[in-house]
Amino acid sequence: MATIRALWNSGGELVTRDSPFFPLRNAVFDLWPYRGKWPEIWIASHGPRMLHATGQYGDAWFPAAVFSPAEYARGPGRCSRRGVAHPLGDDFTGSQDVIPQILDEESLLSYTSNVPLSLLKDACLQGTPDEIVDQLAGMA
Repeated sequence: MATIRALWNSGGELVTRDSPFFPLRNAVFDLWPYRGKWPEIWIASHGPRMLHATGQYGDAWFPAAVFSPAEYARGPGRCSRRGVAHPLGDDFTGSQDVIPQILDEESLLSYTSNVPLSLLKDACLQGTPDEIVDQLAGMA
């Protein structure tokens, strides 16, 4: 994200940037924003490091899961509080661990069969428009 911002803000000048992940040496980025504006960067994040990066580099935060403020403050592990293990194992850390090419239909169906409906209802906004507004109001 920092590299993207550095290139976008270069104004066509050479960019040199030390970074352990994406170092640049005299990089040229001579494109101009479409209609005078770069696209917004929306970041789905939950952990402290990624939330910090989201605030520093992102234009918007996309919470990929629904948490009440109290649940969010408690941190990860919502499944374990319901007495079930995560269907993809204790080492599963989130969508970054999903490799669709190695998941077959039978495995996916077996994973989902053990997820309690109550957990799904808590993790998704659901109901009538008024009920969803009430759910969102409880998160403010």
